[in-house]
Amino acid sequence: MRILIISAGRYPIPATKGGAVSTLINHFVEENEKNKLVDIEISSPYEVTAIKQSQKLRNSEVLYIKTPALFVKLENAVYKIANSIFPQKNWTQLKSGLSFVWYVWKNALLLKQREYDYVIIENTARLFLCLNIFNNRKKYKNKIVYHLHNEPRKLGGCRNVIIESKYILCISQYIKNSILDEHSPLHLPDATKAKILYNCIDTKKFYPFDEIEKKKCRKEFGLAEDDKVIVFSGRIDQEKGIYELLTAMSYIKTKRVRLLVVGSSFYGMKIKTSFENQILNIAKQLGNRVVFTGFISYEDMPKAYNAADIAVLPSMWNEPAGLTIIEAMACGKPVITTQSGGIPEYANTECAVFVERNEKIATTLAEKIDELFENEHLAHILGENARRHVVQNFDSSRYLSKMLKLLK
Repeated sequence: MRILIISAGRYPIPATKGGAVSTLINHFVEENEKNKLVDIEISSPYEVTAIKQSQKLRNSEVLYIKTPALFVKLENAVYKIANSIFPQKNWTQLKSGLSFVWYVWKNALLLKQREYDYVIIENTARLFLCLNIFNNRKKYKNKIVYHLHNEPRKLGGCRNVIIESKYILCISQYIKNSILDEHSPLHLPDATKAKILYNCIDTKKFYPFDEIEKKKCRKEFGLAEDDKVIVFSGRIDQEKGIYELLTAMSYIKTKRVRLLVVGSSFYGMKIKTSFENQILNIAKQLGNRVVFTGFISYEDMPKAYNAADIAVLPSMWNEPAGLTIIEAMACGKPVITTQSGGIPEYANTECAVFVERNEKIATTLAEKIDELFENEHLAHILGENARRHVVQNFDSSRYLSKMLKLLK
């Protein structure tokens, strides 16, 4: 079987610039490298470090699409002009408009020139535009699989093509329910096409370090051995709850609590949003109680979790799944989070503490954080349960196998 995976279009494969979707594609590739199940080709944005890493692959091929230099210059020029006139608005999408058009075009050519048994389109609805070119829609009838990682909000005029997909793989029951809802922009009419493929992580990479290694991790992030450390991991984005967590820091009664913030607005890209600047200003008022790492590579993420005592990931939107939650849990950390979207499908009350997503969330977070620091036995039990839960349910060793089983 020959499969093409069209990656979402923003971050490269391998995931040298981060990104949840790119990381999950990595898991497909890693399993296929250990035991070749299919012929995999992946279309990916061009990135030098990713190219070097991909040269080690034996059973998969990454096809890199490089945006013409003129397009990049035009994008940057338009972005600078728009940002100078209306600096309060977020114009980051302007930095990738022409690049995305080029990406769609090159994928359309790829589909025309080659033959595949299945084409997996990752998350971005507008990528279905490549099927409307060169008669690809007819050529790949009953061969398209849409791997959906978020609730579809904007379909770019592609709904009619999307609902023709053979299957739509959803990362949670929550996402499956949302696309079957008659009020959804997608509103899939045939419920049998919607299947669930849960996210996963490599539990051999994300695991609880021993005490010596934990001390090294703390030192690396500028944290003291006797600090009480909270880790927040994710985009610096309003939806992720970082504002609420920073507000909660002022209500925490436990002494020597420090917050390790891991992430940036656009993963490995050098872009800052007005919200990120706002968060940095709030953090300044808390002094050295808050440590920002900025973007760190996926390989270093286990160090960040193991430097902490607890993970607080208070998503303020209907999180489709929450990959960072199972990463923290795999490292044996008790998690404080919200009952949002698909999160309860990945965590439960035996390994996590849930808080209500309301106007009192900052004070509630502070109370729950204090409780876990005061009750070390409870925190330990939650952490042990968390590790066990992820190993049993969300390990990446059979991620590709599970997907292929759904396609049969």
